[in-house]
Amino acid sequence: MLQQQTQSPGWRVLNRDVIKYIAMTAMLLNHIANIFLVPGTLWYEVLVDIGYFTAITMCYFLVEGFRYTHSRKQYALRLFGFGVVSQVPFSMAFAQNGILEFQDFNMMFTLFLCFCILLCIETIRNRFLRGVLIVLLIFGSLFCDWAKISGILSLLAVDGFIVLGLVAFCTNVTSKMDLDEQTKETADSRKLSFVLPAIPETITDVPGRASYLALHWWNKFDFTDTLCLHLPEVTEQAFVDFIDILPSVDENTAVRALNTLLTLTRLEESGRVYRYFLTMSENYLYDPNSPLRNEELYSLVLDYVLRNTNDGDPERIRPLYQLGEVKKNRPGSIASDFLYMLHDGRKGWLHGLQSEYTLLYFYDPDCPDCRHTKRMLGELPSVAGLVESGRMQILAFYPDGDADAWESCRDVLPAGWLNTCDGTEELVVKDKLYAIRAIPSLYLLDGEKRVILKDADYNKLDAWLNEYLPAS
Repeated sequence: MLQQQTQSPGWRVLNRDVIKYIAMTAMLLNHIANIFLVPGTLWYEVLVDIGYFTAITMCYFLVEGFRYTHSRKQYALRLFGFGVVSQVPFSMAFAQNGILEFQDFNMMFTLFLCFCILLCIETIRNRFLRGVLIVLLIFGSLFCDWAKISGILSLLAVDGFIVLGLVAFCTNVTSKMDLDEQTKETADSRKLSFVLPAIPETITDVPGRASYLALHWWNKFDFTDTLCLHLPEVTEQAFVDFIDILPSVDENTAVRALNTLLTLTRLEESGRVYRYFLTMSENYLYDPNSPLRNEELYSLVLDYVLRNTNDGDPERIRPLYQLGEVKKNRPGSIASDFLYMLHDGRKGWLHGLQSEYTLLYFYDPDCPDCRHTKRMLGELPSVAGLVESGRMQILAFYPDGDADAWESCRDVLPAGWLNTCDGTEELVVKDKLYAIRAIPSLYLLDGEKRVILKDADYNKLDAWLNEYLPAS
């Protein structure tokens, strides 16, 4: 049965870049209709309606960008700047009684207002004040292209409605996102449950029992039954428990266990179960906000996907990119060297630091999570002891190149930290020396600049220091 499945069900049908290109094309068609076609004609109405797709997708990506951007200040400035640059050609394109005529502000200003709405949601705690400001911002969008609809769509995207719809679209989910009542009743009546494998009594040691569980975890699970996709309390929970075991087994066992799982998922012919488990693997093992994040395990998933996808297939693009990010500065490798600059203009190389341990702290002065991490690093006894004894240096690195923003935090970092920015025209970011997918980001290096912890948070750092350096 497995030999007949020569083609992979696929990683994704459409990735984010493709969706963005589709959205831009849709907006172009909308503008062509508004400029060159007669209102009320068939082609005018068709092309105008196609353009409405852009508002939904751009609002979704705006919310996603708001969450993952290195600098929200820079993000907002870029939106506003592009709005200013685009206003003249926008006014020329839609002029009715002359060459240049103001109609309203272009959609980049609309997205800027939506970005401000997201800032209000995150930063303003007073519900009344927050509501008033959001209403005012939506009102302000009345003078912009897309009007008030974009603000509302952004709010929906925050709550997950648009996100769910786009995930379904991107992953080619053929069923509805919400099960109808009949399907729910069927799933409930079946009372599907996950049955753990019985460990032989002859296996008494803990590593042996963990290995047996990992290799036989899915023995009694029916991967051909797509109802499992709609029961997260069964399927998703079983997957979470499964990957929680894998760090306790050796690499060879982990490889075999993951390969077994992914091979079994392909028994379901439509590919829905396979894609479901790939998505869960990415969410739990690769997402920077996941408490179970484990890039080494995720690399095994990516290896499987690439082995079972034909060369030249567009579906290889995303896993290839992710595998490249995973391999950058992975634990055990020598960290990429880079040139940094201090506030007084002095420069130095990372590998030139002489200390038993080096803690790389990638940060942004406008990031609330960065400020919290900075405070916790200063309070953790495990870190403070190493810094005070001279065994650890902390190199705080601002990667975005905004001199004013960096200068503003000259005196806000603890004494003894190296407060640095890129001394080579943002090559750390442009050359992608480090996979900085979210900030703050911490890298712990040993005396030879070998990576101990990659892209960790302060809790993982504290746990490692207390386990391996309890005397510090």
